Amino acid sequence: MVLGRGVANHPGLVDAVRAAPVGGRVVVAAHHTAPPAEAAPEVFLREPPCADPDAYVSACVAACAAWSADVFWPGRELARVAERAAVFESAGARVLLAASAAVADLLDDKARFAEAALALGVPAPRSIVFDSAAGFELAREALLAEGAG
Repeated sequence: MVLGRGVANHPGLVDAVRAAPVGGRVVVAAHHTAPPAEAAPEVFLREPPCADPDAYVSACVAACAAWSADVFWPGRELARVAERAAVFESAGARVLLAASAAVADLLDDKARFAEAALALGVPAPRSIVFDSAAGFELAREALLAEGAG
């Protein structure tokens, strides 16, 4: 099993996967230069930068093929991974992802997810989208005026 960044960094997760009665080796791919101390995987791979999401996903497919992984559990670029699940499967790895590409894309966008949750009547924290330092200050001031913080 290859665990991607995000899932591989959770304390105890590698141990839980290792304790499952399926056997096999655990390969951790993360952006760190060394594996997290709590992970202690059999194999540690340095994850490629995520500047190009398609190149990142291709590198993950290559890692799965190189290590004969039967399962890939992604921790980022979920929508891209979901879109290319068949490519992972052709490399021998089943993608462990319980969402379609569209749902994964929605989950990766905090503001859009909050809107969708509110539209369904599910409480969600207030989100303000900004794209500059000035926008950040305006959002901060608005939240403080509402009593947040």
